[in-house]
Amino acid sequence: MQHYLHDTATRERVAAMMGWTHFNERETPPGRRSQALSGALWHPIPTVVATRLPDGRSDDGNGDGQCASNGDRRGDSGGSDGDGGKDGEHGGSGGLAPVRLALSTYRPPGGARVPFADAAAAAYAPAAVGEALGPAWATVWFRVDLELPPWVAALPGGAPPPAAAGHTCPPGVDDRLCLVWDAGAEALVWSADGQPRAGLVGGRGMCSRVDYDLGKDVDVAAAAAAATRATAATTATPLHVRLYVEVACNGLFGVGAGGDIEPPDSTKTFALATARVALRCETAWTLLHDLTALSGMADALPDGAPQKRAALSAANNLVNAVRVRDLRHSANAASSAATVFWATSPPAPGASTPTVAAVGHCHIDTAWLWVMAEARRKVARSWASQLRLLNEYPAYIFAASQALHYAWVEDNYPTLWTEVVAAVRRGGWSVVGGTWVEMDTNIPTAEALVRQFTVGQGFFRSRFSVRVRTLWLPDTFGFAPQLPQLAVQAGMSRFLTQKLSWNRWTKMPHSTFAWVGLDGSRLLTHCPPADTYASTAEAGDILRSSTGNKTAPWINGSMLLFGHGDGGGGPTAAMLESLSRFSGVDGMPRVRLASPDLFFDEASKAAASMDRIGGLPVHHGEMYLQLHRGTLTSQGATKRGNAVAEVALLTADLVTALAATATAAAGGDGGDFVYPAEELVRLWRLVLTHAFHDILPGSAIAAVYKEAEADYASVVASSAALVAAAVRGGFPHATRSLCPSLPGMLSGVAILSRTIMHEPPVLRLPQEVAAAAQAVGALTQPAGPPLGASFPTAPFTDDLRTGLMEDDVLVLAAEAPRGIGLFPLHVTTVTSAATRQIQPVLVKPVLPDDGGGYTMTNGRLSAHVDASGLLRQLSLANDGRTGDGGRVEVLAPGGVGNRLVVWDDALMFWDAWDTSVARREKVWTTDDATVRVSLLAQGPLRATIHVEWPRLLPSLRAGATPAAAAQQWLSLDAGSGRLDIVVAMDWAAADRQLLRFQVDTAFSTATSYATGTQFGWVSRPSHANTPGDAAAFESCGQRFADVSTYGGGVALLSDCRYGYSAAAGEGTLWLSLLRAPRCPDPTADIGRVHVIRMALVPHATAWPVASVPACADAVASPPTVVPVASAASGGGDSLLAGVAIDAGGLQSVRVAAVKLADAPADAMAGTRRPLVVRAYEGLGGTGGVRLRVTSSLGRLERAVATNILEDVSPGGATGAAEMGGGQNPPAPPSERVFESGVRPRDLPISHDYDTGDGLVRVQFGAFQVRTLLLYFAPLGEIAERTS
Repeated sequence: MQHYLHDTATRERVAAMMGWTHFNERETPPGRRSQALSGALWHPIPTVVATRLPDGRSDDGNGDGQCASNGDRRGDSGGSDGDGGKDGEHGGSGGLAPVRLALSTYRPPGGARVPFADAAAAAYAPAAVGEALGPAWATVWFRVDLELPPWVAALPGGAPPPAAAGHTCPPGVDDRLCLVWDAGAEALVWSADGQPRAGLVGGRGMCSRVDYDLGKDVDVAAAAAAATRATAATTATPLHVRLYVEVACNGLFGVGAGGDIEPPDSTKTFALATARVALRCETAWTLLHDLTALSGMADALPDGAPQKRAALSAANNLVNAVRVRDLRHSANAASSAATVFWATSPPAPGASTPTVAAVGHCHIDTAWLWVMAEARRKVARSWASQLRLLNEYPAYIFAASQALHYAWVEDNYPTLWTEVVAAVRRGGWSVVGGTWVEMDTNIPTAEALVRQFTVGQGFFRSRFSVRVRTLWLPDTFGFAPQLPQLAVQAGMSRFLTQKLSWNRWTKMPHSTFAWVGLDGSRLLTHCPPADTYASTAEAGDILRSSTGNKTAPWINGSMLLFGHGDGGGGPTAAMLESLSRFSGVDGMPRVRLASPDLFFDEASKAAASMDRIGGLPVHHGEMYLQLHRGTLTSQGATKRGNAVAEVALLTADLVTALAATATAAAGGDGGDFVYPAEELVRLWRLVLTHAFHDILPGSAIAAVYKEAEADYASVVASSAALVAAAVRGGFPHATRSLCPSLPGMLSGVAILSRTIMHEPPVLRLPQEVAAAAQAVGALTQPAGPPLGASFPTAPFTDDLRTGLMEDDVLVLAAEAPRGIGLFPLHVTTVTSAATRQIQPVLVKPVLPDDGGGYTMTNGRLSAHVDASGLLRQLSLANDGRTGDGGRVEVLAPGGVGNRLVVWDDALMFWDAWDTSVARREKVWTTDDATVRVSLLAQGPLRATIHVEWPRLLPSLRAGATPAAAAQQWLSLDAGSGRLDIVVAMDWAAADRQLLRFQVDTAFSTATSYATGTQFGWVSRPSHANTPGDAAAFESCGQRFADVSTYGGGVALLSDCRYGYSAAAGEGTLWLSLLRAPRCPDPTADIGRVHVIRMALVPHATAWPVASVPACADAVASPPTVVPVASAASGGGDSLLAGVAIDAGGLQSVRVAAVKLADAPADAMAGTRRPLVVRAYEGLGGTGGVRLRVTSSLGRLERAVATNILEDVSPGGATGAAEMGGGQNPPAPPSERVFESGVRPRDLPISHDYDTGDGLVRVQFGAFQVRTLLLYFAPLGEIAERTS
């Protein structure tokens, strides 16, 4: 045996004896099955496949049987090279009595996904092994009828089974009887009474799962047979089992043509390769896992580690002892070789031994390479399998996130839901996440992120009476800097992600650390060192969980997430067997099955002990993923749909909440409005669902986006209907105005303000109201046709502005709306314009020698668009500056402010996900020779220049349709500090190209730029000083990016695009507009017209500048004019309803949302919901504001500052009030304590003597989000008090 002392030869010998890799990936070569333990694992029972069983349990057929497929793989056949069959104790001559199996099939019309009840009641046709299945995405149901010989009732727990052909194991009671089923596709096994039993995954991949344990079904059949024997006096009653198998004609990763992320192949078909019954030899199972664990340990440990050679030696001893063809006599000796090693290799005592908390997990994408309807079935298949494992392995703990997935199971699989609830109560099932889905955190607006937490936590609390403690985003593409604050306010103090291990340029320096948000909130964060959320739980991943722990030895534990994801069924029994062998082995971490909460509890204690050495490592601000930057741009139509739907829903929240509160204040008198609580929840759930991290970022198949865009359109339409109903019936009483009486008030209309603005807007009035405007002497201008254009291949209209007419009229509001809500419309009159020295917009043609084109100016801004349609000059009046007439020029000399550039965007594996910094080296030539420039409007309220590039990207063939065409509308309004730009692109035939909007700013010395984020902003490098700086070559911007230096700057705003970058030394600022990836959706973005609204905002001071986020919000959700009843608008000074911020406070405070509380408040008598106002400080300052609430909503009785979950204690027991009139901001979060909530506090209130409006003084810390609950007394109650 001297030869086998050579490690390489020993490893080869051990591998040959195992015959598998990753538990089932490696095939045992034909002819060698008898030499490998994996070949001894499965043994067939003679199976006769018939179209009808003798008792007629299947549909009509000839009754003739055929042999089932033998196959040659583990799990298919159970081996065919073993010893010949011998007479068994109960089997009669020729070996075991055969199993009879009858197959029949039901193919729903159109391959539809039908519920079990419909499938079970359908007519079935005879079927056979080899049955063709398809096409892609179709559903095929099989009915499987088994007639089992009586001896199978002994498995497990009865007498030893008879010998089977090739069954060399010792006769024992633990052998498992299984149905082996491989259709090459995913499937769900159902019991005859409609219980989802287990998921299956066909094919030969690593995640293959083709065996279904028949034990529970045999028990039921045996009980039935026993009852039959009691009445029929027979001892040989066969056992009858009926199952249904729901086959989904798709693989684990969809139906990609030639690869996982390739576009779906709609012609792909499948076939039923195997349907048979086999025995799993538990002796071989145990030996195989012993050998696999020893071999894996020997491979994983570093050279020189004492236990490396010891583990390999033990594996070699096992190989020497075992005789696969005679396990009956060799198993005990082989088992002893492993047992001796496990018993003599305990870990060293003491706390220095690393620990690994192994958490079962099944990451299931809500949609990706499949649509949500298939994801719903993936959840059922995977969770059914996990529930069976929980019963078999009592110490096992499975963790699942995403409230949506729980809702799917509750609604569609009621028996499965009952089992999940029971498992949660027992403690074997850990609910994690706390959000509706595992969402993208870059693209959703601030309030949409809040709703992920409130809707998710609300669901979990209502179903399980728990508040989830751990934010769980293992696969999201980067993490916004305000997530810590939102998570803490949602009751979570822990965070887990694995995605940062995908960084390509630099690696996170810590495994367990404190993540600190913009406001100082802290999350205890863990990145599993094994760098996977789908571990197979083998020795290598276990060891990496220790050696990769960058926070050891201070925090000497780590988490290992194991289990196949994306519908692969989650953890397997093989994984649990592997983990069980490393619960205490010298040289390896100590493994234990644990919940995420237990791991974080212990990590939190260890973190506290680090205070004496400076505390836990800290990461401040955004956690940027150095990968998948293309997802900020891919699927532009979906991103626009999301942005529009979010605004529509926030508007519906606002108006319905005000209407409900105003109606309640009036005691219901005069209004018939009913608050649409359920409809708002339904609509929000739709939007939140599509915020999943493979939908909204743009990395899914085309069918996913067809569904998303339809849902967004439905949300927008339904939200508009809710707003119209609220305006019609929700404001029965009018009260005095927030603002003093102004001339030029219009009756019959109101201004719907969704955001606080810093300048009066230009508004579009319908023609029927124009006469009223003229009657008060309003300064007006014909509006002209709504935005629209015609491209050669695709005409379009601006669907953001539906209902606009060509004969509408433009007016200028008399003042900037300082509030959120419905306000009386005061317009600027000709007289007041002169009094207030409001300058009209002037347009002048420019001489050809000076570039031609036109200049536009309104006294604040001046812009020049030349004859080529390029913005050559943009300046801001600033009387405080000297030189050039006191103007700040924000464009570089010779630069352009609206250039469209096209870059190469190919050569990346993750096509829809990634874009490269190298793209700047390969610029596509655009064709601007045929540009057309025209003047559409020339004041006095608005000037608009229209630019057309009919062939921005020429076609590759002469005379063909151009690959891309573009149009721009550049508009300047009277009194406005921003230049609005609308870009329309016919992205007809682009191919892996990237369209960007480029601004050549005058601030070339700037080495950083600012981008918006939810509830704040982020400073980003525009240089490449370090690898980390260079990696951030494109970053997320929520609605704006700003480049500035001392004395001036410019911001580029956008309503639905997010990928910004800048170049230090050049002053260039870019925004990515469109991509054209080919995988997994070959039609992404191309062949359609896209509309993007943008603006440029010059400013005369360095960043931060309060006007920029104000303008950005106004671009994304501009104020509109809505018709109201004259009695509601009231005439005179009347005000409908709203929430405002009085002048003189901290200008960086903004209102994010106004809504009703999620549930009836328990802080006051009755069930009336308080009004919720969510406000935040967005620039990094501290200070206070005075919030004003119109008296039309009732008399303000109480104001409570609470968390985003709207927690409040009954009877006013909310903790200490903010004293001293609220002059000091709340204390910042603790430096080293991980808080899991915000304590509610009462705020001081008062009332305006003249108007009765409620006043609340609110203090803000830097970047702080504050949620206020406002309680009102009805107007009738006020009258009673005053009388």
